[in-house]
Amino acid sequence: MTALLMHAHKNISVTDKECAWRKQKSSDDDRVSTIDELYPDKSNSVIKKINCDIKQVCFEKLKSSNHVVGFTWLLTPEPSNSLQNVLSIPPLDSVLFSEEFRKTVDKKQFLNNYFNLDFKQIEEIAAQTVGQSENIKWSFYRQYRITASNFSKVLKSFKRNKYPPSLFKTLIGSYNLESYRSVQWGKNHEKIALKEFEEKLNIHVQPTGIWLHTSGLLGASPDGLAVINGKQYCIEIKYPFKFRNQVLEQCIIEHTDYILKLNSNEKIYELNTDHEYFSQIQGQIFMTKSVGCILIVWTTKSMVAIQIEANDDWKNNIDILLDFYHKQYVPWLLK
Repeated sequence: MTALLMHAHKNISVTDKECAWRKQKSSDDDRVSTIDELYPDKSNSVIKKINCDIKQVCFEKLKSSNHVVGFTWLLTPEPSNSLQNVLSIPPLDSVLFSEEFRKTVDKKQFLNNYFNLDFKQIEEIAAQTVGQSENIKWSFYRQYRITASNFSKVLKSFKRNKYPPSLFKTLIGSYNLESYRSVQWGKNHEKIALKEFEEKLNIHVQPTGIWLHTSGLLGASPDGLAVINGKQYCIEIKYPFKFRNQVLEQCIIEHTDYILKLNSNEKIYELNTDHEYFSQIQGQIFMTKSVGCILIVWTTKSMVAIQIEANDDWKNNIDILLDFYHKQYVPWLLK
């Protein structure tokens, strides 16, 4: 046995040895190399500032070429500073991130001095921003404001007294929804649904833009405005992607958590006040000073339109939203 152990000690198999590649190599040089030293740039191109003359020469050569070529600017032009000159109020970010605002003690009053609006100014801004996502002014006025589509998220966080990072990222638009199939579905069918509604009910819907609160810090962008029996209603259209090719009646019976509920006894559709769209709709009614809202839910198989009246109790949420803006949102933006 002793002889066997001595033999094994002198004849260890390679699988029993510590991996040689795991052993760190000793180095006399403890200095940390930079990325540029480790991976030097091998290019030797001559850098020359490109001016308009060079671009014109290039353009002329392409025109005279015997080949089919294209010559265009692929990027969207940067917004011109001249746009700021035609805005009714200064861009919100130019004030929020100014050194003067950072240093001021009473930030709430500071914002009031800049952005308090009367209803005439609010109407002018709504007129300037018709077209909404296709109008660059609409994007400027929405920036760093809390808009109606996010009212429910803020109010729920307020009730829980918890404000997750995802909430603030949503408010500043960090999450791009344009690629979502449901959003694209709505954008692609907006005009179809609106035309169908106008023809069936013989109601003209006036396009509109963003309606700001008198504080200048909250906003709402309904899909349109309509006058019915001499009274103004805002129009909100929903295109539920999960129901897109189905009859709404059966879908709403099966999904009781949607914005619409079906009263089976009276065979009428009612509003689900627990749904997040409820605060969006009430916010639109409040901002536009409408008496109510016509909510349209559209699929390729059916369309439902219900009339929603203004809820006086909901108006108290405006103070909560403004309180959140000053005490939670602004500090988060500045940290």
